[in-house]
Amino acid sequence: MRIFRNQTGRVPGVIVRRSGFTLIELLVVMGIAAMLMTLAATSFFGASRRDNITKSRDQFCDVLRLARQQASILGKTHVVVCWNADTKITVGDKQISGGKQGRYAMFEYVGNIWPSGTKLAAPFGIQREAFALLTKNARLINIKEPDRDFMRVKYVANDATQSERDNQQDEESVSGIRLDYTVGNQAQSIDITDDNLWVATLRKASGESKAFPLGIRTTQTYSLPKDYCFNNDRAVFIFTADGRLESGSDSSVTAKHSVSKNADNATFVVSITPQGDISKK
Repeated sequence: MRIFRNQTGRVPGVIVRRSGFTLIELLVVMGIAAMLMTLAATSFFGASRRDNITKSRDQFCDVLRLARQQASILGKTHVVVCWNADTKITVGDKQISGGKQGRYAMFEYVGNIWPSGTKLAAPFGIQREAFALLTKNARLINIKEPDRDFMRVKYVANDATQSERDNQQDEESVSGIRLDYTVGNQAQSIDITDDNLWVATLRKASGESKAFPLGIRTTQTYSLPKDYCFNNDRAVFIFTADGRLESGSDSSVTAKHSVSKNADNATFVVSITPQGDISKK
């Protein structure tokens, strides 16, 4: 039996169906693909965030170990101060609050310094080495009260890093200072007029009325990942000359996400024993 075909090659009267996808099928496939991409992206960014937190935790522990090590080697108190800084976001020509971000840095005790308003000086010249470490914009703290506001150096008289002309023209140049203080209940005073005296001018008055142990920042300021902060606005870890944690210091600190309350966004907890041993989780 012969089947006659027309010029198109088709058998007359026979309907040929073409294979393909309907609109509904395409929409279903696209929906599944979008869902898979969302899951993959969420997994990727979640893993990346956890990796950043792990690195930040390890870096924080390294700074704590460095403070303990330096305290033991140099025989001087070292302090790691943690604080939360308010961040700003620029939107057009306005700045709005961007939440808090945790920061921390290490400070070294360099000696007792006498304040007088916005001026710092070292009586009897015994702390010349301490002032030699001061530079403009250096961040200072009172080692015994490190939870108070930081101080910044505005100017250092006879700064060896400046030219002689700059020192002569600087209006903040100081060649002498008078210090009033009290020993017991007896008022005392001393005039320091050494032309080579190192005198630091603070950006604001220290508010101190007696000698205090000066701490100078010895590391850069480190930051936690964006949107992460410490559970307290100020935490202080003081390591004594024998590498132990000073009584009264904070013994642990927790870093957390500043916005999300999801438990999955909890970052890390670092604890220190009185002997100075550091643990993390």
